[in-house]
Amino acid sequence: MHDVHKPTRWVSIYARMASWLFWSLTAAWVLLLTMWLVLHWIIVPRIDEFRPWLQEQASQALGLRVEMGPMSGRTRGLVTELQLDQIRLLDAQQQARLDLGQVTLALTPTSVLSGAFSQIALEQLDLDIRRDTQGRLWLAGIPLQSDSRDNRLRNWVFSQWEWVLRASTINYTDEATSPSPVRMTRIDGVLRNGLLDHRFRLDATPPEELGQRFSI
Repeated sequence: MHDVHKPTRWVSIYARMASWLFWSLTAAWVLLLTMWLVLHWIIVPRIDEFRPWLQEQASQALGLRVEMGPMSGRTRGLVTELQLDQIRLLDAQQQARLDLGQVTLALTPTSVLSGAFSQIALEQLDLDIRRDTQGRLWLAGIPLQSDSRDNRLRNWVFSQWEWVLRASTINYTDEATSPSPVRMTRIDGVLRNGLLDHRFRLDATPPEELGQRFSI
């Protein structure tokens, strides 16, 4: 007769670890599937009803009052796209400082779990950026200074997975060197935020007298 050997201690440990890993992966896939079903069947068909909540969350994140126009959504595979129209940022005096026009937000089940958008796409923006004689930067009349509001804004920007800018224009004025703005056109850019790094690319066309289209 052959002796029956009981599993060694290490074999038992490996078996428990394998079982734990299997059920953890299964639970993760179930959670992702549940998130996709919620996005597809509950949130997207009723997305415009979430507008007040989104306005409040955006205002808290940016430190500025945010107003949004009509919203719509669609799902393509595992990606849910939300289209927002007529987005405006207002200052402390409730004056409209920045009109973002149309913004497209992309969500995936994993990005929802991380509390971020997988992509934010901005198109055909016309921005005014000014650097005053004290070296302070202003975006559409909104000061970009080192205060708690800008810390919230910076943290929120870098927590999103990807930013895309298409077919936009920037008028840049440096009051320390020249009062005349430099108009940069056909601006396309992308910012990808990872866990440990941030990757940025920008293509723009300066005025003809300043040179040709460049990339940074």
